[in-house]
Amino acid sequence: MAAKKKNTNAKKATPPQTESKNRKQQKAGGLGSLPKWAGACIIAIVTFVAFSPSLQNRFVNFDDSGYLFSDTLVTSPTPDLKGMFTTQVLGNYHPLAIFSLWADHKLY
Repeated sequence: MAAKKKNTNAKKATPPQTESKNRKQQKAGGLGSLPKWAGACIIAIVTFVAFSPSLQNRFVNFDDSGYLFSDTLVTSPTPDLKGMFTTQVLGNYHPLAIFSLWADHKLY
């Protein structure tokens, strides 16, 4: 007598998911039940608290006077672009920084 072959390809019936399971899957995330923007706010607050002592700082007297007050490239009324791109200031060559300092000097 021939034995009947079982159909191994048949899919097992799965019960439909209820609404509560779907909601649990949607809520599962990084910080649990907090909204997505809460993580960004927490990071911003921690960063502000960590760097807030720097708001009380003043000029550092290492090279500020040399760059900001006595450098004619920064204090001149019109930009000397050729001088900014060909001159070393205090032994350093950084023309974009000098141009930025000149623009700040004119704005403030």
